Amino acid sequence: MKSRSGAAREIPGMTSHWVADEPGAHGLSQAVARAGECVAIVTAQGADGSLVGACCAALPLLAETGPPALAWALAPDTPGLPVFAHATHIALNFLTAGDADTAALAQRFAGQRNDKFSALAFEFGLGGAPLLERAVLTFECENRPLGMADVQGRLQFTALVRRYRQACLPAAATVAGSRQILSTSAG
Repeated sequence: MKSRSGAAREIPGMTSHWVADEPGAHGLSQAVARAGECVAIVTAQGADGSLVGACCAALPLLAETGPPALAWALAPDTPGLPVFAHATHIALNFLTAGDADTAALAQRFAGQRNDKFSALAFEFGLGGAPLLERAVLTFECENRPLGMADVQGRLQFTALVRRYRQACLPAAATVAGSRQILSTSAG
């Protein structure tokens, strides 16, 4: 399961999309809308191969022109912050909120644990960023750490969406509105 190729592997019940292959941003907008009631976990791989992950806040910045981007934020004391700041790619993994398994996984990534990825099903995406198997929606992004800013006591980053995948959910699971805060979980 932990392939380092970065190739989009088809997972039953999931669809993968390269942003560059999609005309317009309609599919991406629908994916962003689905994330509205999810818990967001950002993951990355350091230059030394170390893996980091943390609960984060994420906000869509779907521009009319240019590549689609997401803003994401971490608390300044987040473990692994230097790795996130220097990673070429990150993955924003969204988990369905409201069940005990998601709560336990969010707690794992919100804490100070060093072994956040042990006994956890994931694969490597673009730039080696871990893609969590339990995610119902994942954005694989080119990280723009130079755009990092302090916003209300949190460090905000910008990431350009390059590929995303989402669970095939029934239309009733879609959240209305694509310009909303995706998650407000503490980093």
